[in-house]
Amino acid sequence: MGDRAGAATCWACGWTDDGNEAVVSRHRTSEGEIVWTRCVCGAVRARLHRFGPAEAVACADPPEDWR
Repeated sequence: MGDRAGAATCWACGWTDDGNEAVVSRHRTSEGEIVWTRCVCGAVRARLHRFGPAEAVACADPPEDWR
């Protein structure tokens, strides 16, 4: 995970992370809001939105048939 979760582009396909990803779900936590998004390639990413810039905290591989 590490660097790929915080990248400005999708770590799986390279698509620019411009805020047009599909929001899958949002969950409030004691530290902020977790927002799960899905890229056009199908890869998902969780970002923690704190009181400041968003921080990517998790991501997953896209489905094998996305191409």
